[in-house]
Amino acid sequence: MEISVAERDTVRTEAARLLVDGVLRPAAGGREYPDVDPSTGEVFAWCPDAAVADADEAVRAARRAFDESTWRCDPAARADRLRRFLAALEDDREVLRALLVREAGVPVRLTRSVLLDAVFAELASICDLLDRFPWHGRLRDQSFHGFTSAREVLEEPVGVVALLTPANFPVTLLLRDLFLALAAGNAVVVKPSPHVPLVALEVARVAAASADLPPGVLNVVTGRDGAGLGLYLAGHALVDLVGVTGSTATGRAVARAAAPKRLVAHLGGNGGHVVLDDADPGAVAAAGARVCFHAGQACSLFKRLIVPRARLGDAVEAVRAAMASVPAGDPRDPGVAVGPVVSAELRDGVLAFAAAVREAGGAVRHGGRVPAGCPSGFFVEPTLVAGLPWTADLLRHELPGPVLAVLPYDSEDEAVAIANDPPYGLTAAVSGSPERAAAVARRLRAGAVTVNDGLPHGPDSPHQGMRGSGAAHAGGEAALRDYLTTKVVGFPG
Repeated sequence: MEISVAERDTVRTEAARLLVDGVLRPAAGGREYPDVDPSTGEVFAWCPDAAVADADEAVRAARRAFDESTWRCDPAARADRLRRFLAALEDDREVLRALLVREAGVPVRLTRSVLLDAVFAELASICDLLDRFPWHGRLRDQSFHGFTSAREVLEEPVGVVALLTPANFPVTLLLRDLFLALAAGNAVVVKPSPHVPLVALEVARVAAASADLPPGVLNVVTGRDGAGLGLYLAGHALVDLVGVTGSTATGRAVARAAAPKRLVAHLGGNGGHVVLDDADPGAVAAAGARVCFHAGQACSLFKRLIVPRARLGDAVEAVRAAMASVPAGDPRDPGVAVGPVVSAELRDGVLAFAAAVREAGGAVRHGGRVPAGCPSGFFVEPTLVAGLPWTADLLRHELPGPVLAVLPYDSEDEAVAIANDPPYGLTAAVSGSPERAAAVARRLRAGAVTVNDGLPHGPDSPHQGMRGSGAAHAGGEAALRDYLTTKVVGFPG
């Protein structure tokens, strides 16, 4: 289904405002910065360019809201207001859809699933979790030197949360972490990626108009200097917890600024997909198509395909053909699966990676260029590389955009070693006969493992990253607990 003219007309630019202490307002001094359409490379809107003073005011508003309102004390009231917020967001769905396509270059067909429509069920599950979450518990009585104590366990909000959200899933990841932080009873300051300000500001507008949140419980600030604002918020003395979704390099910088605060970090990945020698040959072609999803802008994608050496040539050809068959182009076209990447920096990163592979003696077997006929915008061809050893430094880091590296192995042990080699642990995959694939899956160091296309993800999935991929949970009670702190109170027995 193509975006209609009416849906395109719902793109809001003139009403973009920061949300600070319950008030929608411009940035201090009326500062603005340009928002660029990645399909054209042209400015299509101007957005508030928050300064440190704006961010400080937002944090102080959140502090007052947490300390002085009843928000943190009443889970039932939070559930009611979050359901109102969710209903208003669903009513605003087509505005958000149009913004995703225009501002982030998301193909409209992807907004019909995980980039937008699927998030509403996830948010509803968070609201439902509030109704049954064990906020209070008891430990057995404890005796010490003849004195007996009864002990109560309380799950409480942490306080003021700074959420630093990414450009690749601008609605899904922002709303998931926002609802978790609010459901836990925290007050929140959101700072989105500077590449996708309007999406976050639209969420702020909906909240201000419809959610009936206490002033200061939700604040949204946008700015050109995304890294600077993010580090300022992370280090602010009145912030108690920092939630960050982004690259591992970003996570490290935020962690340094935030220490010793609580950190909820969803970071990068470089997942390996092990294809066993008894796997269905179609698994290889599927891997080539899968890495093209959202122009490769998902840290959970498997960017390294690990195949038996005897099947290397066939694997490279199957992936090349699969990549060439994925429809790419204007994200407004309902048939397109690969649109632009979100920024010129990311496009140039893919081109630089392809050049570095060639310089290191590897081969670019498909892509690695700006597509013919796309002189404007941030388009880049899906890129297939081969011919480098799996120990090459280029392949051990996060691979940019729609990039897939094919790597051969000589034994199952070597395949596992290749998959586990990069300093990440977000996702991994294995294809092969069920029993062998399951055994290999248990050896892979990743928080979520896909066996023969089985999906480990979902609103109730508690998986978390390992090593450089952070340690935050993705769903269920475990994700809510990331935004809570545990208090134990002792009473005379």
